[in-house]
Amino acid sequence: MACCSVAYANGQLLLDPTLDEEKESSGSVLVSYLATSGKVATVFQTGQLAYDQMAEAVDMTISGAREIAVLVRNCLKQRESKDRGL
Repeated sequence: MACCSVAYANGQLLLDPTLDEEKESSGSVLVSYLATSGKVATVFQTGQLAYDQMAEAVDMTISGAREIAVLVRNCLKQRESKDRGL
């Protein structure tokens, strides 16, 4: 499972915002994504977002979570190879 968030601040959607950006935002979305099954496990929204902003934010978080899942999987494979001496 990988998680990613988006906040709407200063008129734009920000992928994995900083704490300051989140404080300035009018709304945010957190998505947890099950990479092995390709399914969304959780969507958590705070504040207010227009429908189109929400739809784009969810798409952005899923894309970000997919990238994170690939990176984590590759790191684990590299670690396993090192542990086996390959």
